[in-house]
Amino acid sequence: MKTMKTMKDTTGDMSVTTKGMGKTTNELKGISSEMKDNMLIMHDQVRIKEARDTRDKEFKSLIDPKNEVAAKLAHAGVFYKSMEYQLWTGNESFDNAEKRDKLILDAVKEFIRLSSEIHGKIDVAKLSPVKKFKKKNNMEFAFYALATAMHENNHYQEILHEDMDAEFELLSFYDIVKKAILKEELGGELKEYELEILSIRNILNDLVQARFDMLTALGVKSLGDKAGMKFGAKLSGLTFKLSGGKLGKIKMKSLFSEASYAVKKDILKKLDGAVKVLEFAKEAKINLTLDETLSSLINNLEMAADANAEDELLKELNVLLDQLIKVEAR
Repeated sequence: MKTMKTMKDTTGDMSVTTKGMGKTTNELKGISSEMKDNMLIMHDQVRIKEARDTRDKEFKSLIDPKNEVAAKLAHAGVFYKSMEYQLWTGNESFDNAEKRDKLILDAVKEFIRLSSEIHGKIDVAKLSPVKKFKKKNNMEFAFYALATAMHENNHYQEILHEDMDAEFELLSFYDIVKKAILKEELGGELKEYELEILSIRNILNDLVQARFDMLTALGVKSLGDKAGMKFGAKLSGLTFKLSGGKLGKIKMKSLFSEASYAVKKDILKKLDGAVKVLEFAKEAKINLTLDETLSSLINNLEMAADANAEDELLKELNVLLDQLIKVEAR
């Protein structure tokens, strides 16, 4: 009987211990859940702060009159790459698809504020990518840079897209803008961030024009590059021949055939980018024009007499230039 009582006592003790273990397990679960929540909050706080600090720094550099065109393009590129949605992780616990849309909406709201700030300080009718950079037209070139670098993606987004077997859509800010405009034109259902970006449709149209201008200018500049001269210097007559002092008669000798393979590919990339903007604009019913000086240069481009007509890269160049020649000059 004593043995039975001992067994009962032992069983009772085990029951108490089991209940205690269950309580401890639940407490640990609570602590674990709290730690996880805290880690997620910390992750978001760090990502937001670091990305925002980078964008603030890059935007200040973008509009700094001490920074000329090349520097502005670089700063604009980093500005886009540091948008939080570009650093989205795809982790279902805290970075699901809905969270990504929220991060894109945040990026759109910030872009609207900053692009409107620049746009409000320039006269769009006077924009020209072939102007010589001066402090007085600093904001014009900041606007050009903001438009031209819009396609930049953070390598993190690109790697994640590859690792996740394209389970989400790879989006540059330029993609976001294009998709919103085309959806609106086609009467498609718009996401919240698309409705938001379309609230500045007039600025978006000007950005598309600016992007077309600058990519064309960069490509044409490279066609006549000699000893790294700046575009403004070329227009002063170091490379170009003026006939009768009329812009419609500006000519430039193409140095494409003399360029290295890498330089040729870079020229084609820029001009192809310009043509792609032109194609998008037609689909989006945005009427683009071409700067009068650039139009004259392209129309009067002098190819080297010894250029190889069978050169595949030269053929690509001619196809691109034929598309640009058709654009109305302004």
